[in-house]
Order: sequence, then structure tokens, then C-alpha cells
Amino acid sequence: MKMTTRLMAIVLALLTASTVMAQADPSDEIKSAVRSMFREIAQGDFEAALGERIMIGASGFLREGLLREAPDAETLAMVVAQYRAAYEEGTRIQVLPSHINVMGNDRGALATFLLEGSITEDGETTSVLDRVSQLWLKVDGDWKLAHFHYSRLTLPEIEEEEEEEYEHEDHDHHEHEHEDHDDDEHEDHDHDDEDH
Repeated sequence: MKMTTRLMAIVLALLTASTVMAQADPSDEIKSAVRSMFREIAQGDFEAALGERIMIGASGFLREGLLREAPDAETLAMVVAQYRAAYEEGTRIQVLPSHINVMGNDRGALATFLLEGSITEDGETTSVLDRVSQLWLKVDGDWKLAHFHYSRLTLPEIEEEEEEEYEHEDHDHHEHEHEDHDDDEHEDHDHDDEDH
């Protein structure tokens, strides 16, 4: 009887712990917030994307390496206005997050992901492939972006160099084949002369 009671207590504890963990796992909420943020940016809704999602006091580094801070509501409003003005002048940020990874609990979480797409500014379009880290905190029941870091992802050029080296070797091989073929023709021609 004692063994059954103890076993039931363990099972109940495990069930309770798994329920708490499921409630504390912020993955779906954070992933949804990240996707919504960049969708709103693409649509030009910077009030929703930045004004409502960025926490007062937030800071971070942009892909150019610049530090951006929002120490108060006035500064955040100014940032939103800058993005809106750029959008009205033709700037477009069309990027999509992928491979979103989230670690944390119901109070704070770290999201890491790739960001790919393009930015059009002053009539010129630039491809974007960035690595992004974002720290999200739960503030009054809502997830707020507290810190971020964007860095350009530079793919290794090893494959391109290897391909060029392969093409060079292949070209040399064909040249040698051509030279060998010419030598054979000369030899055949010399033999023909000897026969005559």
C-alpha cells in the first residue's frame, strides 16, 4: 500500500512538473512575435512592429554595427517616426526569419534565427542574410524586445575557390591533351614523310 501511494505521488509530481514546463515554454509565443514583427515591418506598420513590441530601455546592435537605444518613450517614438519617414520615401525592408530557436521560460527568452531577404533604399536593392539574437522579456503580460544583435552572415568562399582551382586544373588538363594530340599528329606526319 505504501509503495502504491509513493508511486502515485511520483506520477502526480511528474505530471504537475510537465504541465508547469508546458505552460512556461515560450517558444510558440516568441516565434509568433518574431514573425509578426518582420511582417509588420514589411507592411510599413512600424508602430506595431517597433512601438508596441520594443521595451522602454531596450538596446541593440544593427547589422551595420551601430548601437541603437530606446531609453525612454520619446526616443522610441522618434525611432518609429524615422522608420516611417524612410518607408514613405521608398525604403522597403522585405526580410523573413527562419530557423527560429527559442530558449527560456515564461519570464524571459532568447531567440536566435536567420534573417533573409532584401532592403531597398534610394532605389538600390541589397540582399540580406543576417544572424540575429533577440532577448524578449515578459512585461505586464506582454512579450517585449529588450535587446537585439544583428550581424551579417558571410558564407565561406572555400567552395568558390575550390571551383576556380578545379576549373584551372581542368583547363590545364585539356591543354595537355591538346598538346599530346598535336604531338601525335606531328609524329604521324613525320612517319608519313619517311615512308615517302
